[in-house]
Amino acid sequence: DGEALAAEDGTRFYILGLSPNASRVSVRFWSDGTVGEMKERLRQHMQDIDLVGSRGGEPPLMIRRIVLAAGRAETDAKGRFKGYDSDSVSPALAGALARAVLTGGPYPQPLLAAMVGRFRSDGLINHSRVATIKACLVRNSRLRGNPKEVSVALDMSRSDPAYVTGRLFALLEKIQRDSVEGELNATIKDRYFSSASATPGVVFPRLIRLSQHHLAKMETGRKVYYEKQLGEAMNKLDSFPGHLNLEDQGLFAIGYFHQRQDLFTKRDKKQNEGESA
Repeated sequence: DGEALAAEDGTRFYILGLSPNASRVSVRFWSDGTVGEMKERLRQHMQDIDLVGSRGGEPPLMIRRIVLAAGRAETDAKGRFKGYDSDSVSPALAGALARAVLTGGPYPQPLLAAMVGRFRSDGLINHSRVATIKACLVRNSRLRGNPKEVSVALDMSRSDPAYVTGRLFALLEKIQRDSVEGELNATIKDRYFSSASATPGVVFPRLIRLSQHHLAKMETGRKVYYEKQLGEAMNKLDSFPGHLNLEDQGLFAIGYFHQRQDLFTKRDKKQNEGESA
């Protein structure tokens, strides 16, 4: 608790994780160290999971919130997000994640698979899920001795094909949205995100052709702006990858989320400038 963490850094700190198992209690994990070590492990977790797009006032992304985000997203009759189905999460995931956070060890591999899998099954791509993917990629690669750095926000200098194609997908989605008036029944995200993140080489040529139809509907200034954005991203690609593995699918989602956040931040900034003019 807060009082414990306020103690001297050299004070010993012990954590015992238990779970019910029929008529007895099972020990899930045991960790000991000093208060200073525990502070450092929690600080490292928060640094690994830090990502643009969090909402003000939300609690930190600690164990309970992460585990919930691995559950199936539930929506109301109008398709609006209501919450997560906690019963759809593996009971073993919470213990494995707690062990990783509290000992500084690798995040469980099923956590990355669960988040990427949820994109396919329910289509919800939000801050909690993408931040967790970032944490898995950053920490686990670091502990393997082959660090994979991932920035908190959009990195336009990054040239990994998985990241760039994720960015490109966000741009194509925004072009589609801006080419029509009113709400769309379904965007390319709803129809193509899973296949685009797994087999970009199959899907992106079709999406690029479709974008030309959307760009043709725009007034000249906006059309030129988006053509420059597309050109900047596509110049980083020699070709579209034929297949992305699980980690690269996670990086695709991060690129998509980074670019999407940047696009909407610019839109909000323009709106605020217009209101204050």
